[in-house]
Amino acid sequence: YANLYMKCWESEPEKRPTLHEILTELERLSKEIEILSVINHSV
Repeated sequence: YANLYMKCWESEPEKRPTLHEILTELERLSKEIEILSVINHSV
C-alpha cells in the first residue's frame, strides 16, 4: 500500500498511476490480504 501511496504523490504527474492502475492495484492488495487471512486462520 505504501508503494502505491508514494506513486500517487509523485511530483511529476505523468509518473502517477491512472485511476484504472490504482483500482487494479487495490484489488490485488485486497485479494492478497484475503489469502493471508485464510492462511492465518487455518494455522
